[in-house]
Amino acid sequence: MRSRLLPILGLALALASCGDDDGAGGSGGDAGLGLSAADATRLVALENRGIGYLERYDYGQAVEVLEQAHAIAPDWGVAQFHLILAYLHAGAETRVKARTMAEALVRAEPDNVRALFVAGILAENAGEAEVALPHLRRAYELSQDPVIGAKLGTLLVSLELEDEAFTVLSAVHDRRPALVAPVNALMLLYRRRGEEDAAEAFYERLVALKGKVNDEREWVKVGEEIRDAYGNLGPYSLAIRDFGDAGLGAQRPSGEVSVMVAAEIGVRPGAVPPGAPAYLGMAALDFDADGDLDLFVCGGDEPSALLRNDGDLRFTDVAAEAGVALMGAYAVAA
Repeated sequence: MRSRLLPILGLALALASCGDDDGAGGSGGDAGLGLSAADATRLVALENRGIGYLERYDYGQAVEVLEQAHAIAPDWGVAQFHLILAYLHAGAETRVKARTMAEALVRAEPDNVRALFVAGILAENAGEAEVALPHLRRAYELSQDPVIGAKLGTLLVSLELEDEAFTVLSAVHDRRPALVAPVNALMLLYRRRGEEDAAEAFYERLVALKGKVNDEREWVKVGEEIRDAYGNLGPYSLAIRDFGDAGLGAQRPSGEVSVMVAAEIGVRPGAVPPGAPAYLGMAALDFDADGDLDLFVCGGDEPSALLRNDGDLRFTDVAAEAGVALMGAYAVAA
């Protein structure tokens, strides 16, 4: 089932009204767009549809829909980011548009981690490592995200900035030891330095992550490969699940537009328990055989949720007691 649980209650009200947004880790210009209720509702619907097309790898349709959303709110950083993803994945002919828009978004929002990261990747792919480096450095400085750190570290290795590369890659490996790229890069760095014992230790870790079963069989992947995600962006390949506005979750504003959007998608405030992931894949099942459909939601870096349907469109997360609060579930479809 290709679906997702999006925390969009209150989003349209924020888009239709003035307000403050600190933009931490996201898009600083998201709130206060001054849209009408109808335009705000249409914008949210288009964004959701575009995200769906991205998840189905239907990038042509994603471009078409997300360009419509961008036309409604051309200054909204989140809509720009989604369109950048669509342009990036749609092919070489639209990748120039992706880079132009990403660089413009970085200029407008210099601390937007997602924009910095994508702009850095696009610059590196264009053979402009010196342009990519400050983007990736700043993105990692702001986020300390292991995926960003892995990409930064491997770029530093290619530029022969070994001391900084060691610092970044060692920190990333400590935080996410299953990531293959830092292990491989650290092995190469130790070999460059002539530290063969350390290089051999990382080679053994690399073999373990690659999963060589025996001499007769090919290696089976065990560790996490960033390149396996479409666009070579790891989890940043995917659209923003909370529309990039961290403040909305705490504010939960109410009003005319919020009610309109809630009614349109069939969700009401308080239906989903606080802390439930709004992430990646979701599957519907009747796990307790009570006749109501329950939800399993992949949590990514956070615990997955098993949302028991209590009736009246309200859910309780029972993943922990059911023993399924799994970490590291990144599936697009659960």
